[in-house]
Amino acid sequence: MTTAPPRPALPQDCTFDAGDWSILAQHCYPVALSSEIGDAPTAVRLLEETLVAYRVGGSVVVPNGICPHRGVPLSLGGGDPARACLPNSRSPNGTRPPTSSGPTAS
Repeated sequence: MTTAPPRPALPQDCTFDAGDWSILAQHCYPVALSSEIGDAPTAVRLLEETLVAYRVGGSVVVPNGICPHRGVPLSLGGGDPARACLPNSRSPNGTRPPTSSGPTAS
């Protein structure tokens, strides 16, 4: 007996049927023209999910648009684009800095 792969979590406030979203999310879709994407982060939406698009070393990357450490939009800019983090989001040793001052964005 084979088991179905786990379904990804639906975006918050998703209006898609869960089954439809799971099928649609398995495919690639254009979110912007290549000429529209530069080194600075650009917010994009796909299937009601917030993403961010930018270039690293000439290649376009499109990760989740929310900083996993601070929960703020990566489209605010700055940070380390190779790791998709805002400044001060994580220190070089991988630990979280204090959050009382909030994120720093360029």
